[in-house]
Amino acid sequence: MMKYIARLILLINIFFFYVLFISCFVKHHKKSTVADSITQDPIQIIASFAQPWVGGVKGSGSGVNYEFQCIIKKTNSYIIDQLWVGENFLTPSVWGKSGSYLSNGYNCNDTIFIRANQHFNSGKSSENDTSKVTSENKVPFKFSGDALIGYKLKDKRKYITVINMVKKQTLYYP
Repeated sequence: MMKYIARLILLINIFFFYVLFISCFVKHHKKSTVADSITQDPIQIIASFAQPWVGGVKGSGSGVNYEFQCIIKKTNSYIIDQLWVGENFLTPSVWGKSGSYLSNGYNCNDTIFIRANQHFNSGKSSENDTSKVTSENKVPFKFSGDALIGYKLKDKRKYITVINMVKKQTLYYP
């Protein structure tokens, strides 16, 4: 009887280690997809906000300020240079906690703020006019979420999908 129990325990252990080995192998050797680059991103969005605004001076127009608070999970030279909110392309800027402008080269556990402004109804033509969709600012793929952030890492284009963006109260400038 004891030999039977010992063999059963041995078989259970072998089976357990086999399943463990196979699961690790499958996780680390699957093909990369766009979804993988989104879910395994070294930049973690911890908060995202959209705040509509209205200018108080005639001709100043209105718009929406966007801000994405992020934590860098891996030290690297990221170039964060694209942002889409829906179909609208915006040029983002990156800021540090201290309020200083950052261009690239973030360290692990840095907190960064990605910001962009969508401006409309000014009555003037603007360089940042998002109504003109070109091949350079067209959304690269259909995404489900509130926004899509594009960045470069070692000459490879990567994307982060933003979900659950919080809409703040409208800001009325005097």
